[in-house]
Amino acid sequence: MLLDIKNFDPTVYNKVTGVDLAPTLKFLEYTKEIGINTWVRYVLVPGLTDNIESIKALAEHLKSYTNVSKIELLPFHKMGEYKWKELGFEYKLFDTKEPDKKLVEEVKEIFRSTGIPLAN
Repeated sequence: MLLDIKNFDPTVYNKVTGVDLAPTLKFLEYTKEIGINTWVRYVLVPGLTDNIESIKALAEHLKSYTNVSKIELLPFHKMGEYKWKELGFEYKLFDTKEPDKKLVEEVKEIFRSTGIPLAN
């Protein structure tokens, strides 16, 4: 199972997704209860999902999930911007910068502290 957790702060999660965080965490708990191997994916977006305290809280939360076999960190990138334009959609992250290497490494270290392997 691949599970995206957009942010661990419920307010930011709602801002990013338009829905509440609680059902996602409830589903994660369900995957643990029934023993489904799960990868957690986190997209690192500067100015949106890069709050270090929230990332630390997520990492701490994930430590108790024996079914989570990997954490995949996806640094935000600009490669897909053209798709939004071609589809005629407003691209709200146009002015967003890609995270610098220092931030990416800091977040990787936080997730490594869980003992759960990072996906490449």
